Amino acid sequence: MKLSDRVYFTVQKFLPRFYVEIISRKIRYANIKIQKEVWAGFTFMVSLFISILITVVMASQTQSQGLLIAFFLGVFFAVSYTIYVIVQLMSDQRTQQIENVLPDALRLISANIKVGITPDKALFLSARPEFGVFSDEILRVAEETIAGKTIMQAMVRMTDRTESVLLKRVVELINEGLNSGGELASLLEKTADDIRVSSVLNQEIQSNIGSYVIFMMLAVLIAAPMLYATSMNFIVLTDSIKQSIGLEALSQAAVTGVNIPFIGSSKQISIDFGALRLFSVINISISAFFASMLLGIFRDGQERTGLPYVPVFIIGGLLVYFIADALIGGLMAGFFS
Repeated sequence: MKLSDRVYFTVQKFLPRFYVEIISRKIRYANIKIQKEVWAGFTFMVSLFISILITVVMASQTQSQGLLIAFFLGVFFAVSYTIYVIVQLMSDQRTQQIENVLPDALRLISANIKVGITPDKALFLSARPEFGVFSDEILRVAEETIAGKTIMQAMVRMTDRTESVLLKRVVELINEGLNSGGELASLLEKTADDIRVSSVLNQEIQSNIGSYVIFMMLAVLIAAPMLYATSMNFIVLTDSIKQSIGLEALSQAAVTGVNIPFIGSSKQISIDFGALRLFSVINISISAFFASMLLGIFRDGQERTGLPYVPVFIIGGLLVYFIADALIGGLMAGFFS
């Protein structure tokens, strides 16, 4: 074992067991051939190093220890979660590849059984190169059967290496067919047809919700940033008009007894425009984040599949905001000059 791997292995001993087990499942689903203890220690050390580095940079901007601690913890969890999401997306991509070729593979197995080939050999003959990930899994099943495991045990182990619920159900059907001695070929063919129909229905659903996705993107990427920019410039313009007409002097006159009904207070109000712009940026970013999650639910029924769109939505929304802020500000300045 390398020295770095030994360090990672030692570090993971201080981590919670449930965390190491979650990491173990995810890297197995993503087909990352790294020891689970080493990967857990590696992700922890990377998150810790990046958090310390960024916190040291932020220490030059603020001296508040509470703020620095909160910033350190936030960056640490953000980096850890980002690594987790990357592994999860790799697992989802692998699962999608298997489910896309599964109907064709089942039809091929069924055709082999119909010509008189035994089910186990029919399964091994379906390991075609065009099936990609599924072909690799079939070859691993063949290796395990040669090593002494039964075909049923090897196929169950195959489902443990993937996160596909569909594959698990198909393997259960195959095992039940092998145990009962029923007409396995027709069962596989019917299952392949059902998967095809389900895939077509999912495509129709996605096409039907396309208008909702477009509306959501327009609202988050265009409408909301432009409204924030308009509101910001309206506040700036209102404050500029107030200063130009000497509203503060009139307020002082109201204190001395002059009746000026449209003035409600004699206190000076200071508007922090920097805080307002920061508020707008934060709100646009939060809206973009949840919009990307919603897009993932619309497309695949899982919010994590929308995570790759988070940077695109945030950058797009902020670009529209700053461009609209500059244009509207220039128009208002020219109109009221």
